[in-house]
Amino acid sequence: MADASFQREFLEAHNAYRAQHNTPSMTLNSELNAAAQRWADRLLALGVPQHSGGDDGENIYYMWSSAPIKLTGKEAVDSWYGEVTKYSWSNPGFSGNTGHFTQVVWKASTQLGVGMATDGNKVFVVGQYRPAGNISMSHYFRENVLPRAGGGLTGGEASGGRPGDEGPSGAEEKPNLTTMADASFQREFLEAHNAYRAQHNAPSMTLNSELNAAAQRWADRLLALGVPQHSGGADGENIYYMWSSVPIKLTGKEAVDSWYGEVKQYSWSNPGFSGNTGHFTQVVWKASTQLGVGMATDGNKVFVVGQYRPAGNISMSHYFRENVLPRVGGGPSVEGPSGGGPSGGETNETGEKPNLTTSDTTMADASFQREFLEAHNAYRAQHNAPSMTLNNEMNAAAQRWADRLLALGVAQHSGGADGENIYYKWSSIPIKLTGKEAVDSWYGEVTKYSWSNPGFSGSTGHFTQVVWKASTQLGVGMATDGNKVFVVGQYRPAGNISMSHYFRENVLPRAGGGLTGGEASDGGPSDEGPSGAEEKPNLTTSETTMADASFQREFLEAHNAYRAQHNAPSMTLNSELNAAAQRWADRLLALGVAQHSGGDDGENIYYMWSSAPIKLTGKEAVDSWYGEVTKYSWSNPGYSGNTGHFTQVVWKASTQLGVGMATDGNNVFVVGQYRPAGNINTSHYFRENVLPRGGGPSGEVLDGGGHSGEGEYPKYSCRPF
Repeated sequence: MADASFQREFLEAHNAYRAQHNTPSMTLNSELNAAAQRWADRLLALGVPQHSGGDDGENIYYMWSSAPIKLTGKEAVDSWYGEVTKYSWSNPGFSGNTGHFTQVVWKASTQLGVGMATDGNKVFVVGQYRPAGNISMSHYFRENVLPRAGGGLTGGEASGGRPGDEGPSGAEEKPNLTTMADASFQREFLEAHNAYRAQHNAPSMTLNSELNAAAQRWADRLLALGVPQHSGGADGENIYYMWSSVPIKLTGKEAVDSWYGEVKQYSWSNPGFSGNTGHFTQVVWKASTQLGVGMATDGNKVFVVGQYRPAGNISMSHYFRENVLPRVGGGPSVEGPSGGGPSGGETNETGEKPNLTTSDTTMADASFQREFLEAHNAYRAQHNAPSMTLNNEMNAAAQRWADRLLALGVAQHSGGADGENIYYKWSSIPIKLTGKEAVDSWYGEVTKYSWSNPGFSGSTGHFTQVVWKASTQLGVGMATDGNKVFVVGQYRPAGNISMSHYFRENVLPRAGGGLTGGEASDGGPSDEGPSGAEEKPNLTTSETTMADASFQREFLEAHNAYRAQHNAPSMTLNSELNAAAQRWADRLLALGVAQHSGGDDGENIYYMWSSAPIKLTGKEAVDSWYGEVTKYSWSNPGYSGNTGHFTQVVWKASTQLGVGMATDGNNVFVVGQYRPAGNINTSHYFRENVLPRGGGPSGEVLDGGGHSGEGEYPKYSCRPF
């Protein structure tokens, strides 16, 4: 956090720059300091910079490094002031490129607050200003952003390195920059990979020109977007992002060093995918043989994209044992890039997931394939569609994509020429799935199909592909880590050709019953879901479509029962939070996807889908969130995307609770909001707020906690990007 020394440096740096612009000194304000510190802590928990939305002015500084960061209070201010070189003195006003600078020297701002939060690699600095600057009218800027005393910023553009236009270090104009991965960068990138791979008995990779071109296109795209995100292709991918207020000259080795540095956190005793080590495991993945690289920079931001073929990080333990090998001569105590220290990441023995065997659970074996095929053909027979046959090539492709989805952790289409259905389920207890369940779920959409207006709909597309008459060959893949499971069905020729006559010819009404053109609305024999369920009952708002008093009470009681087990005081319902949570739940139901509202309060989100009408109690979502306790590391407390729902549920300092629930009968969203927010991402906060059960770090779920419902989709908490 920002201690007295940091605060003093931050204030002095501001006042030194303000003096150069004939602007009076500011003073520290304890209320602003506290607010800025709270927001810095919140940003560290979120993992992304964003504004708090308050009435005061605000500057935010973010930095990431693979080596521990030791930041002074001056560096953020230097970075912000460096924007002076881009300020247009002849056309004063607000610009996104100079807004930090103009707030630093804004004459009317007299009080200052600062907060800083870091986990050692990421650091956020928040400056808050009162009164706020950057009032967006030119005369305000003329009156408050004054040219530098004694030097020529009297109306000309800040573009020629004139006196008074230097950045914090008086540096000369930026040199020409390499803005893409040239041959030298590519060579350094490849050599760095192969040097690390040799330490792990992995063969050298070679550059692939197609992958180079694809990686460069994506790096260029990321620079335009300004945020790191994955391209979603079938190849493996690592992304590196760096920002600096001074021009960056990056070599091809630095990104690879950063990725490999995650080796210190890898668990050799429990191999598998983790968001904390996925870059490292892809770098040394034995089966990846071809490499591509792209780099894009504007001088301050730089994105490096590495692409790998075949993709690594296939999320099953035996794949990791075969492809992520311990360092030669040293077993599982692998050093990081600088040669120091044992590897970390040992899992807490009390919460360790049992090893999974390939034949049982982690891929679509012959039994699963047979069940999958038989379920398809049984439904197709009801619609006068011929039986399909399994295709080995399609089985292999579907399995590869299922493995890839498990590694990515999100459901998305592969983009191939064949038709494709994807099923995703999550449970806090180990999943044993048959080949029939996914097909039942897809076919269940029959109840929504419009026989009088045939055509493609996102609500019925799985069903129409299952019974599509012209599809004759089938492939299936399944991948699971015990809690998440992805099933991929692929179809040849592809169905869902989006013209009505195709649907009339290929999606036939059920044999012997009355879906010959009317809507499926009268409960006729061809309108049944997989289990012949009757028509869905009308839903009344008070009973099922929002969080009524009964639901709220169950939700609160479930929280307080779990909190009592962890010596955390009971929470109380807050009507303002209830209203906000209900609004967001309604919004999510309309959007059809789970995402965070982005407010200042803590937030847990639960999503469930079922082909049969859902009757959810207020306790079920809380049980699911608390079930993550089995994965929490009591020996290394802190935030994790795998345990963030649990830690928010029992967070000691959270005292007020709100809940919203919205459902259309098949989809249900539950939103929990918490005040003050939990998951402040510094270890001492977790030690103080996430207390072991009854006095010992057992990490066990007792009293039936943690069971999830059928057909659940991923649950989201306050997790970093």
